[in-house]
Amino acid sequence: MDAHEDTPRIQVLSVSDTGRRQRWTDDEKDRIVEESHRSGVTLAELARRHEISRSMLYDWRYRHKLGRNRAIGTALQSVLACRLS
Repeated sequence: MDAHEDTPRIQVLSVSDTGRRQRWTDDEKDRIVEESHRSGVTLAELARRHEISRSMLYDWRYRHKLGRNRAIGTALQSVLACRLS
């Protein structure tokens, strides 16, 4: 007899959280980015505390530096308002 005969061939993995992705407002992103610039705060620690990836935090910081942290919809509304007036 085979030792693995009683082992199930298929294992079912249960997922505890199937919710949607977190949506962060521009103000929340700005607050987290500003917090990341304080002395004594490591980015990894801050990312864990806010349950985001470090790469997302780096991306937010880069966009904040370039002034692109605001939603595209806001910029698009401004452009459309200028063209309509």
